[in-house]
Amino acid sequence: MILIITHKTDYTADFVINKLNQKGIEYYRFNSEDVFLKNNVSIQFNDEIITKIAGHQNFDSAWFRRVKFPELKEYENDVKEFCYIELDSFFKNLWCLIKTDRWLSRPDKVYNAENKLLQLKKAKEIGFNIPETIVTGDTKLIKQFYDSHNQNVIVKPIHENRFISDGHQNHIFTNKLQEEDFAKIGERLPLPSLYQKYVDKFIEYRVTVVYNDIFVASIDSQSDIETKIDWRKKKLKFQSADLPAQIKTQCVQLTRSLDITFGAIDLIEDTDGNFHFLEINANGQWAWIEMDTGLPISASIVEYLSNTANHEIL
Repeated sequence: MILIITHKTDYTADFVINKLNQKGIEYYRFNSEDVFLKNNVSIQFNDEIITKIAGHQNFDSAWFRRVKFPELKEYENDVKEFCYIELDSFFKNLWCLIKTDRWLSRPDKVYNAENKLLQLKKAKEIGFNIPETIVTGDTKLIKQFYDSHNQNVIVKPIHENRFISDGHQNHIFTNKLQEEDFAKIGERLPLPSLYQKYVDKFIEYRVTVVYNDIFVASIDSQSDIETKIDWRKKKLKFQSADLPAQIKTQCVQLTRSLDITFGAIDLIEDTDGNFHFLEINANGQWAWIEMDTGLPISASIVEYLSNTANHEIL
């Protein structure tokens, strides 16, 4: 049986589950926000450690997709915050006790791989080109970096680009620094942020790695004024693409170095034909890419989880 750790509105999980249903492959969908409602988890420490999810102790594989907390509307904010901290700790403890040797990917490895600075370090060690980067909140250093690159610098968050405001999810996109930003940069960006030399783009790539399988899609972000800096600002169609063998090998090496079995990697090909690593999402979305391009990412995931492909276990 396959364990799928997700939530009720996870469209990407639905995408794979439809294929599991078609193939008659047994799975259990663990919707994390229902943990209070169903009370379907128990952990016992006696002569042996017994961890049960919906009565199941052993799983052939597990897919760590997404964790979502219940809304807990009936609680005051301080109690709600305490509950969320406890739930976060409970889940992280639970994942470590699930009995399976085949993960896509191990949750603790996913949490570790979300570290963007570690990603840059690993990518550089593997041999990827990375844009010259500084991480600081020091306005003087930022201005020196900005001037040294002819005022051609982008800024983005170190970790999370999503935030909730008035109940709505908002995004902080990658943006180019402007001269007028420095007048209030301490006020607007009081925390250290990630600054990089802007790379003149020709084509951008999203490389999805499922263990040994590599799926390459490209997007012409420079074709639209709104997406020149960050393609996520507007829905453009991705195309099936290819990359030099060395770059594809480095993509797999990067997932191995982070000890994950899945990764969604963002690359840039510059106007001189050089490739640059931007970041890797250890649990990135991909369903829309499969719909745009026909790349069989979901089939690869099903094969890995059902152990029908010739994959070694990490």
